Amino acid sequence: MNNKKDEGQNGNYGIESNTILLKNILEESVYVIPAYQRPYEWKYSQIDKVLEEIFSLADNQASKEEYAFLGSLQFNINENEEKEIIDGQQRLTTLFLIIEAIKNTNNSEQEKIVIDENKKELCIGNCTIRYKNNIKSDKFQENYKYICSKLNNKKIFVDDFIERIIFVQIITEKTSLERMLRIFTTMNMEGLPLQSEDVFKTKYADLFNKDSEKVLEILNNKYQEIYNYNNESRNTELSEYDLADVFKFFIMRELEVGKGPTGMKQNAISFFVEKMDSLKEKKEYISVNRVKEIADTILVTQKIIDNQNDKIFESDDQLIWFAREFMWESRYGQLNNIEYFITYVISKEKGNPTIDEVKEALKITEIIWQYCSICRAGKSRIVNQVFEKIIEVLMNSDIDKEKIKKELNGGNLNKKSKEYQDYQYYVNEYKKSITEKCFGSDLRNLEIDLSYMQDCLLSKEKCTIGDVKKNLFYRGNYSNVGKDKRLDIEHIISHTFIEDKDAVLIDSIGNLMYLEASINRNLGNRLKNHLKEDFTFKEDINILKIPKEDEMEERTSYDSYRKSKLKCVEKVIEDYENNSREWDLDMCKKRAKEKILFVGEIYKNNGFDLGLDN
Repeated sequence: MNNKKDEGQNGNYGIESNTILLKNILEESVYVIPAYQRPYEWKYSQIDKVLEEIFSLADNQASKEEYAFLGSLQFNINENEEKEIIDGQQRLTTLFLIIEAIKNTNNSEQEKIVIDENKKELCIGNCTIRYKNNIKSDKFQENYKYICSKLNNKKIFVDDFIERIIFVQIITEKTSLERMLRIFTTMNMEGLPLQSEDVFKTKYADLFNKDSEKVLEILNNKYQEIYNYNNESRNTELSEYDLADVFKFFIMRELEVGKGPTGMKQNAISFFVEKMDSLKEKKEYISVNRVKEIADTILVTQKIIDNQNDKIFESDDQLIWFAREFMWESRYGQLNNIEYFITYVISKEKGNPTIDEVKEALKITEIIWQYCSICRAGKSRIVNQVFEKIIEVLMNSDIDKEKIKKELNGGNLNKKSKEYQDYQYYVNEYKKSITEKCFGSDLRNLEIDLSYMQDCLLSKEKCTIGDVKKNLFYRGNYSNVGKDKRLDIEHIISHTFIEDKDAVLIDSIGNLMYLEASINRNLGNRLKNHLKEDFTFKEDINILKIPKEDEMEERTSYDSYRKSKLKCVEKVIEDYENNSREWDLDMCKKRAKEKILFVGEIYKNNGFDLGLDN
């Protein structure tokens, strides 16, 4: 090993660098993860890369001179003589889990929890990683189980690789946080270190000088409450970013810092990094108690929403409970957390809103997402106009629902003004997108979401908030338990059978719904194996998509609509059976009319008359 201390003409720079083996790392007694670090959260794809290196080393025993280089590690010796891990937490934690999994696999022991949640420690032999930051305890266990499954009884021994995995380590001693982060940024030039919520946390804590450690502790506690609630709920995807984002809205409203379309569009983390200097003189207005109140508002609000469960479909205001999530589909995601902010203002910033205050905030949020979805029909060129309007109605001292409703639906505009003409243009474009070719619209996901909502309402005795959330708002590549897999937009009648005169109908809301991607691809592949002239509408549905229930046992080798768990598919099957097992263009037109009228009514309730009932 080559040890080297960098020295300049005036002496030691205070940085020591050398190469080190994993074996030597394990000989240290304790490593500490500082409080400002992000939690351990590596994904399977990242674990796979480390496992590939280990498998390669284990398979290559003949070449003992072969090493695997796993990058650089950055450590700092703090005031308490503890060795802090500044860069390398994710890799070292993963290596500890791999070593533990190998030991248990080779000893044929059962999988077990590998972290002491009370002490927040992970131990391998005499070596310990102590986590002063937040921990996502289920992530340790989830990754540990994944590693055990990947080992799959492979005969790998720890000694096969710990002397052949090598790092470059950088060590500083009693160095300021600012300097450590500067070194980290330099070493990771290709990354985006300023996009981490933990940078916001650190920068914010630094505003309070001597009290920064206490502030950091309070923020970590609030972060941990968010992680814990996600694990408890399974229907919610809160993050520490939500806290920073709502705090950004508060800064814009109360201090008028960054007030404008640019600030509204800006990522919350970069907003604070950029504005932090101007906030130093106003730090009494943004005390940690303020952040605690905002965090408490977010958690209480989300609990109230989640606790509604079946009650949502027993009332006349079902859509307001999903207003926050619908902001995503309006394509103005920067406003996604506006509902928490409105609740915070309405509840007089006490951090503990009532259910009535949450409902009032949700009703206002519903008006905003409907306005944003209409304006989305005008494409992104009007994004500044949208944000100007949102700022105008929300940054005033009084947040009044009726005033906002009138302001956003064009009620205050001069009928001859260009602004009013533009608004009417967007209304007409939205109307065309849902009454004509929905699939070609930028709003297609929102429109099919609303269609799905109607299906849930029509089968309300079987539907819960969880059904809607996991299928609509949390679809995609989420790793959390309980979240559904990716959904495709399904054409009920396939393109194969549509004549030119009916081509528009194929992409209409009446012929579109969500379907699990795995089922959709299976259906599509099998349809392509048949000639067009071999099928009619009815046979397409009967043979491939909705076979009779008593035929399902014979068809277990492939998927059909009957294997779907979605309410929209359930409703299509129900309509099909009630129509003597017939599905044709008239059925699509009937379904489209029902969907269009439903969408028209929910917008009309907030003053947006789209003329969809004509």
